[in-house]
Amino acid sequence: MNRLLRTVFAVLIIFSIFFALGAALPLALAQLYDVSLEDWSYRAPAQTTIYTTDGQVLAQFGYKRIYKDDFPRLLKQAVVEVEDRRFYEHGSIDPRGMLRALWVDLRLGEKAQGGSTITQQLARTLFLTNKKSIMRKSQEIIIATALERKYSKDAILNMYLNEIYMGRGVCGMGVAAQEYFGKDVSDLSLAEISYLVAMISAPEYYSPDHDARALKIRQATVLNVLSERGIITTGDAEKALSEELDIRPYKKRELVHPYFTVYILNRLKQEYGEDAVYRGGLKVYTTVDSQMQERAEQTVAYHMKKLEAEGITARDVALVSIEPGNGAVKAMVGGADFSRNQINMAVVARQPGSAIKPLIYAAAMDSGVIKSNTVLNNRPRDFNGYRPSNSTGNPDKASVRQALVNSYNVASVEVLNTLGLEKAFKYLERFGITTLTPGDRHLALALGGMEKGISPMEMAAAYAVFAANGQWAEPYTIERIEDANGNILYDHPIKTRTVVKESVAREMTSILRDVVNYGTGKSARAKVQAAGKTGTTSQSRDLWFVGYTPELSTAVWLGNSNNDAIKGAATYGGTRCGPIWRDYMNALVDAGLLAHRSAEWVEPEASPVEQAPETTPNNGGNPEPQATPNDTSQETNPQEQPVPVEPAPEQLAPPPGENGLTPPAAGQGTGSAQVPSAGSTSSEPSATGTGDTGAGR
Repeated sequence: MNRLLRTVFAVLIIFSIFFALGAALPLALAQLYDVSLEDWSYRAPAQTTIYTTDGQVLAQFGYKRIYKDDFPRLLKQAVVEVEDRRFYEHGSIDPRGMLRALWVDLRLGEKAQGGSTITQQLARTLFLTNKKSIMRKSQEIIIATALERKYSKDAILNMYLNEIYMGRGVCGMGVAAQEYFGKDVSDLSLAEISYLVAMISAPEYYSPDHDARALKIRQATVLNVLSERGIITTGDAEKALSEELDIRPYKKRELVHPYFTVYILNRLKQEYGEDAVYRGGLKVYTTVDSQMQERAEQTVAYHMKKLEAEGITARDVALVSIEPGNGAVKAMVGGADFSRNQINMAVVARQPGSAIKPLIYAAAMDSGVIKSNTVLNNRPRDFNGYRPSNSTGNPDKASVRQALVNSYNVASVEVLNTLGLEKAFKYLERFGITTLTPGDRHLALALGGMEKGISPMEMAAAYAVFAANGQWAEPYTIERIEDANGNILYDHPIKTRTVVKESVAREMTSILRDVVNYGTGKSARAKVQAAGKTGTTSQSRDLWFVGYTPELSTAVWLGNSNNDAIKGAATYGGTRCGPIWRDYMNALVDAGLLAHRSAEWVEPEASPVEQAPETTPNNGGNPEPQATPNDTSQETNPQEQPVPVEPAPEQLAPPPGENGLTPPAAGQGTGSAQVPSAGSTSSEPSATGTGDTGAGR
């Protein structure tokens, strides 16, 4: 008996302590921090909407809502009876409810029941997070007290019914009625009302998509409560419980252009925070053209399937199109399949190989150390301990034009050696390359030997300099951001600078047109006059084609995000990336999205031999790992590297059924992705990492 009395006494003491901490202290804080909401008024949060430059809705983020001025009387009664029976009797908190919840928690030895009132739940939803702590509980009560001072009980209940989370990414009973039953909330039956009310306490658990049986049991509890308290009759409860409900299947929202959309989402969260993104109703106007984006994804998807069928082991790809002169990104494809790999390779630095050569040559021309007809010494020789090699049969001498058109390695090193590494660095930085490191100060830079590399986005922006008569423009993806009231939060300022003289840009375009017409880039010849350059690194870890027209500069990269070498036949930038670039351009021309057609079109001949990849030093021959896996690059002896002749370009699409491949339909380019919810994390890495240390075509 004495033991029982001691136990009861101990429980009473614990009750008193917990009650003091859980009620008295927060109430004292509420009086101390006399929070006022006089300048605040409730407005149902809107979803953040992202638009393309041609006015299409790209994606929406945040909980879906349908605001309602009022709700059916039975629904309001059911919510109050089940969630907070004394709602109209107590203030912002319910000490009796807190004590009851504490008793249940102590009896079970764990947190099993909440004591929050409807007003407290609303305060948490509108102003706080769901992370449990004494501080949050105190803040919750302070804000709830302020809400009760400003609003009537009916107004608070209406806000609650518009805000309560109901699963499937929706908030509020108005949208829940549409989501689960496809009808307006005013048309719900007793069975449907009790079904929704049953979900409130744990919408992800009591859900037809998770555990329909548990939800049915919970619905029975709701109906019993309403029956016991005289809201409905026993017969009504039994009839409602037996009613077969027509519940709409859950359709997950998917991102149509996942790599670009998630890129924008992460930028918004970084700049404005998750609350503004998911609850702020922002309007985000991007630079991407929906038609260009669709054709980019379709082309990439078709070619990735084709490469797989041919045994080419490149699993990842990137394509970025930038408008010369202003830097607007018109299309961005960051990978082949978002469901498999969420790394956006469009913004990840990779080894550029010979794709860097035009930037070095342009710098040398602008500095006056070479002209397009300058004769270069292309004979393999030693450059202070560094000895680059050419492919067999290359001439000992070549003009600047010939050397760049045919991608001669030794001649390119001579150009950099004549220019000087310090000047080269300054020019590359002016071309917008942000990933240079002190370890890149060596002559192998002329062949793309870098510690980090260059991202496809920065490469496309660098080549756009030639199309824009020597002007570099900072690449950007967001034109304007407005808040829910239409106030402009951000308006992108175009940022440009002169990199090379206009005469140099025009001469480089002339040379790079020859690359496409007669050189290593012949497989990229399209229905539009274009200029560009190929790139291939050691063991074919990185394949490139970067090309441009007066209207668009586009970089195509092919490889593996984990830095695996690409296996298969003819794994060169011109052979594999050139056709992707060509077919994308042709698709844009056919759709009338590019105006500059060539006067006539002649089928290209077979491409000349590309230079063998050149091995370059990098931290004593030990390359740093990529940002993703810790794979170590293997250097390749250029003398052992096979250098096949590139075949003539392939046609865009074989007849349906050939090789079992057909071009994908619109919107089916790079897979799809579920819409990230608040609190989700991104898999996108920073644009750094180290690829192969070799250089090539």
